[in-house]
Amino acid sequence: MRWNRTGSKVGGRSGAGALRRIADAGTTIRGRILVAFLTMSLITGTLGIYAIQGLQEAGELVNRTYDESLMSINYARAAAADFANMRSAFARRMVTRDPAAAAKLDAAINELASTLTEDLGIAVERSQSDRVVRSAKAVQEGVELWETMRHGLDGSTAKIAAWDALDHQAGIVDGQIELLVNYTAGDGFVFRQTARKVVAQEVRFNLIAMAVALILSGFVAYLLNRRITGPLAAASSVAARIAAGRLDDAVPT
Repeated sequence: MRWNRTGSKVGGRSGAGALRRIADAGTTIRGRILVAFLTMSLITGTLGIYAIQGLQEAGELVNRTYDESLMSINYARAAAADFANMRSAFARRMVTRDPAAAAKLDAAINELASTLTEDLGIAVERSQSDRVVRSAKAVQEGVELWETMRHGLDGSTAKIAAWDALDHQAGIVDGQIELLVNYTAGDGFVFRQTARKVVAQEVRFNLIAMAVALILSGFVAYLLNRRITGPLAAASSVAARIAAGRLDDAVPT
């Protein structure tokens, strides 16, 4: 800040002058138009920013619908297909007498078991509730028990009771997998309802915000009209009197 020779603050005086010039600009027609358009631009910009945020949230809901709900359901169903293929391969394994074919089927069963574990893991990773986690754990434990039971079977010496026990365990696993699929589908439906509610709320808010923006813009236009019409009418009247040769009339300020 500079000081003049008398010791007064030049910077303070210039700052006050700038504020005064801004205030004076607001009283002119040009200044009022500028303020009005800046106000309307601010209203429009605010509404646009919120609309963009709403679109981003809607996009996030769409991504979550696919990445979580649909993926969890698909991998739960994939686990069901994996176990069905394991049972089919094991049945063929028990009736074959070709060692090479038996070894190939054993490898296929082991690969299917590994794939089932991976599918369950992805279903849990993309799940939206703890019940899916618990159900997937029950499926994994049931499959491991079925694997243990089938390894203890000998096709030539196994008794009917052992086969019945294995089939019973397979039925339990099928029921657990079906429950897992139902849980993932239920979670997907709940998320769908939540997403629809969020979108409906966003639509209502945007409609209200748009109505408020229109009202505010109309109010600003009304104020601008009131502040411009009077001075313009007075100026037009003075110009008409001057044109008529009445130069002695008072000019309003």
